[in-house]
Amino acid sequence: MQVIAQKDYETMPWKNGQGTTREVHCVRTGDKLVWRLSLAAVKVDGPFSKFEGLERILTVIKGQGLRLVSPEAEIAALPFQPVRFSGETEIMGYCLDGPIEDFNLIYDPDRIVAEMRVVSGLSSADLSCATDTTYAVHLLEGTLSLGPDAMATAGDTCLLRDGAPDVSASNDLRCILVSLTQR
Repeated sequence: MQVIAQKDYETMPWKNGQGTTREVHCVRTGDKLVWRLSLAAVKVDGPFSKFEGLERILTVIKGQGLRLVSPEAEIAALPFQPVRFSGETEIMGYCLDGPIEDFNLIYDPDRIVAEMRVVSGLSSADLSCATDTTYAVHLLEGTLSLGPDAMATAGDTCLLRDGAPDVSASNDLRCILVSLTQR
C-alpha cells in the first residue's frame, strides 16, 4: 500500500513536446513501459503523443471535455467517462469550451489487462486484490483512510497490491478506480 501525495507528482514534458504532464506513477521493465498514470492539462487543441504498442485510457476530470479525432473515428471524451484508444493511433484533441485536465493510464496490453471507472464511495470489497492485480485509486473528492497509518485526500493517489486493507471512505468520496492485472 502506498499513498502518493499530489505534491510528489513529477512534472515532465509531453512526448510530443507540446505540453506537460504530471506523472503519478510509472512501472517499467528495463526501458519498456509496463504502465503509467499521469495527469495532463490540455489548454489548446493539438495532436496527442503517439505511444507505439501501448493502449490508453483517459478520463476528463476538469472542464467540459475533449473531442478526439483520428483518421478512423471520433471519440467524445466527456467528464468522468473513461475512454479507451490505441496509443499508436494518430489523434487530434479539440477542447470543448475551454481547457481540461485529464487522468491518463498508458499501458502495455500484452502484459496488462486494465480497467478504469469513476466511483462514488469505496470499500474493502472493491479492492479485493489478487496477487497479480494492482489497484490505483485517484481521489477526486473526499478522503480515504487505508488502515491506521495511511490517509489520502483529494488529488492524491493510492496504490494497493496483494490484498485490500481496511478502507474507510468519507461520505463525499469520488475517485477514479484503476485495476491493473498481469497477463
